[in-house]
Amino acid sequence: MSVNTKTFSLDKGPLFSVLIPTRNRPSLTADLIKSVLSQSFLDFELIVADNSSDEETQTILRNVSDPRLINLKTGGLNMAENWDTGISVCSGSYLLLFSDKMVLKEGSLDYLASYIKKYSPDCVNWDIDSFFDSELTYIKNKPSSYEAIIKSSSLLKMILTSEFDSVRIPCHCNSAISMSVIRSIKAKTGNVSMQLNPDYTLSYQVLININEVHNLDKPLSILRYPSLKSGYGNGTSFMLKGEQAKNFMLDNADWIDRTNKYTAVRIHSNHFGLDLILKDLYYVLEKHKVNPDDLLPQNRRYINYYLFTYLEIIFRTNMGAKMNNELKLWKASLNDEESTIKNAVSLEIRNHRLRFLYIRFKRFLLNIEMLATSIHFMGDFLFRNNAKKFKSLEDCLSDTKVS
Repeated sequence: MSVNTKTFSLDKGPLFSVLIPTRNRPSLTADLIKSVLSQSFLDFELIVADNSSDEETQTILRNVSDPRLINLKTGGLNMAENWDTGISVCSGSYLLLFSDKMVLKEGSLDYLASYIKKYSPDCVNWDIDSFFDSELTYIKNKPSSYEAIIKSSSLLKMILTSEFDSVRIPCHCNSAISMSVIRSIKAKTGNVSMQLNPDYTLSYQVLININEVHNLDKPLSILRYPSLKSGYGNGTSFMLKGEQAKNFMLDNADWIDRTNKYTAVRIHSNHFGLDLILKDLYYVLEKHKVNPDDLLPQNRRYINYYLFTYLEIIFRTNMGAKMNNELKLWKASLNDEESTIKNAVSLEIRNHRLRFLYIRFKRFLLNIEMLATSIHFMGDFLFRNNAKKFKSLEDCLSDTKVS
């Protein structure tokens, strides 16, 4: 592991430490670096924690002459270790941890700095828009339900219910977190990011250590996707049962062994994305000695687990994943529960059953080639009418400048 020797001629650290953990995504990383270094606001350092197995990203980094760039070459680490290694190098007042599959809108740091200098919050969040590389299409996403300030205890409770808007928790791509909070977390638990999900474990720990989250009324960043039907990360691969996610889970077998003890995740093993999110949450609560029953009663958590795994089955079926096995496991597990839980779940999913039948019928029709084109066209017309095509990502960033 090596760090370059470029330093700042500043009396104190910069306002922002922008951290980019990356692995084997040189072109995406290059675009993100460009979007950060081209910001009109200048008081930041940019740290790239390059965990790549090849030298392609290093070649790009060595050709960047900007003194704000810190090239941190790691390698051989899991995601959480790489994130934590990068965080340990940060010297700014606020941490902005950016996934390599995003870009920062022009003017974002100016806008964010103005807000921070006015309110000095522990944590600021914002919404994220989308860009699809193959189609060169930008979609301004529907804003999250906007509250200027949200109590962190409310967000933790929302996560435990399994019904939450991930954009509204301090995560990669969408937040600025005070480094004093980061230091407090590290003093308590030793690690800011943990397996399996460094983004969610960071979020949970931040929420436990602050009173409130501030929300901006503008989206400052754009999350990239290879196409309208796929994503760059493990999340999309997991939902579609792809090889990338299978290999990722194999690489993290130690996490699976450690977290099988959390009985609030009712279905054994890791069949659902919700399983991975909740197991990390219970682990973090345990590390911070927080009793989940103080946030939400156990029976309510059990009921919500079945409700939202059922909704996940619907969602993933709509994506094109075959979920018959998961549905059988879900039914068998629910059948073993107490009657109060079974009855409550049956009541709560009643209105979703018709939607599930419709989606299964739609997936059947999509297998008929003549109908598939018409169905996709109708879906684009109804749900993507806020999309805008550009000649390039650079054109998109120029057009979506934050003011």
